[in-house]
Amino acid sequence: MINGRRIIALCLSKLGEVPSFQLTTSLNAEAQKLGHSVFVYNLCEDLFYADTRSQTEARIFDLIDFSIVDVLVISVEGIKHKPTVAALVLNAQEHGVPVITIDGYFEGCINLGFGFKEGFEKIVRHITDFHGITDIHYIAGFKGNSFSEERRKVIEDVLAEKGIKFTEENVSYGDFWGVPAKQAAIRLIESGRLPKAIICANDIMAINVCTVLTENGINVPDDVLVTGFDGIEDILFSLPRITSASCSLTLMGKKVAETADEIFRTGKFTGSTQVIPELMPSNSCGCCDDKTINVPSIMSLLSSRFNRIQDDNHALSKCSEKMQNCRSIEEVSALFDNYVFSDTTCLLNKRFTVPTAKPFVHTEEDIFEDEMCVLHNFGSLQDYKPFNFHKNNIIPEIDRLLEKKCPLVFSMIDYLNTPLGYVIFHYPTDDLNLYCRIPIIITALNNALGGYINNQSQRYLLFRVEEMYRTDPLTGLFNRIGFSNEFERRFGNPNTSSITVVLADLDNLKYINDKFGHMAGDKAIRMVADALQYACPEDSLFVRLGGDEMMAVMGGAPQEESIKNSISFFLEKNSFGFDYNVSSSIGVYSTDKPEEMRIESLIKHSDELMYSEKRRKKDSARR
Repeated sequence: MINGRRIIALCLSKLGEVPSFQLTTSLNAEAQKLGHSVFVYNLCEDLFYADTRSQTEARIFDLIDFSIVDVLVISVEGIKHKPTVAALVLNAQEHGVPVITIDGYFEGCINLGFGFKEGFEKIVRHITDFHGITDIHYIAGFKGNSFSEERRKVIEDVLAEKGIKFTEENVSYGDFWGVPAKQAAIRLIESGRLPKAIICANDIMAINVCTVLTENGINVPDDVLVTGFDGIEDILFSLPRITSASCSLTLMGKKVAETADEIFRTGKFTGSTQVIPELMPSNSCGCCDDKTINVPSIMSLLSSRFNRIQDDNHALSKCSEKMQNCRSIEEVSALFDNYVFSDTTCLLNKRFTVPTAKPFVHTEEDIFEDEMCVLHNFGSLQDYKPFNFHKNNIIPEIDRLLEKKCPLVFSMIDYLNTPLGYVIFHYPTDDLNLYCRIPIIITALNNALGGYINNQSQRYLLFRVEEMYRTDPLTGLFNRIGFSNEFERRFGNPNTSSITVVLADLDNLKYINDKFGHMAGDKAIRMVADALQYACPEDSLFVRLGGDEMMAVMGGAPQEESIKNSISFFLEKNSFGFDYNVSSSIGVYSTDKPEEMRIESLIKHSDELMYSEKRRKKDSARR
């Protein structure tokens, strides 16, 4: 529950297609009337094939927060993968959240469904009783499919009442699809045993059977009656229009909302668990269809939808290209055009906002981070820039979005099977065109953000390789190669008026190595490097020349004694308590002569000064 509103969580796929759209919008409309809100967890493709890509997308269900969800609704036939559905059911039950399934049976759930058997029987009896035809051929779905076999049994039982035996010879298999159905119809024609009526297990097969019959000079319905089942939108535009039974997802959505509301009010459900399909007599069985379809208007609508999606796809492709080439997450965020990404909120796993992230490595535990980065929040009440957001808060400005009374639709962003984040769509429910955009927006963001993260990682790796090539791993200072390039860039121009070089050499390195080990010697070398950086200006150029010699180069002529004293102070302070003394011999050389501003000359002069100091130290030690 959020702000006193019960939350109905709906899990389905392909929200941009008419059946899922009808279910969602009907459920949302009825839920809003009853004072509830709907969250939709949407897959852009169902899990029928359950490959790696689609299984990764299914991790969108990990976003379901059972602490605020009051009932979970699962479209079983929409998801098309029973292990995924079973896991959702188990998770909800473990959290004490009631589950409503649509078109599936799971123990402990309220299993709503269509009365397919009763609806199909209406079609069969319409043929046998109203039209008086008992010479029937059945084009089934897949052999052994439970829905297909149930519908076959209905035909057998109805004909048996009339003393007619229905045998295997009266059955063909069209696999619920167009091409196999056409092949079955062709074989039926070639057999010479054309029946008076062909009853198909679904509408797609019926449409294709009518096409084959018409192409072979067989009139539908004068020669053969044809029926389908499901009541899909396509039958309104077929010639002839197909007699069918409507499995209305609009009615199912209303039924789900009413069921959820009864659970909220009483803690139980006592109503019917079935929605019975309604008979839709039409031209393919010889009935008069009084539906008026304005075909030009429909064609104009479809053409407009196609053109709009084409335009959106083009805009999204351009945006995706730009995002992939961005140098910062702020640049990415700024490219969320408010037209293409209207009514959307986009969140990215926070680890992908920095270039040091390993781009496409994840474990089962880190699908979505607790701390997300909000890249885009359409309609935000404040000036927008990326900000961090805790996932448990669901969505920024949730009060504002709940007031829109639209479903909040969650869809996964992933790239190379790695979850990157998610998008929340808060579209109005009166425009299917908007919901048709969801898959292309998700695809564009998959490529855009995946490409951006990959490019950021590649740039960072190249930088790290370059750093390894240019810097000394022990001290972090430039090595000779890196130093030479940087020196030329910073000081190799005629405008340089003067240069100072500070050369520091660790005293008694061999003694430290022999007496205390090479790790102690490395520690002492690092300390001298740190002392040099401490004593010299921040913009100095630092290099490890080799072994225990470090050098700093800077413009101007700073005080020599000040630098030496700072180095000595640093070493004395930081080596206090060591078993050995860390000290350094230092040579400081300044020049304003252009001929002496070459690297070789600077090293030579500072080296001489440094060794002069080292000799003085040794002479002093002998005395």
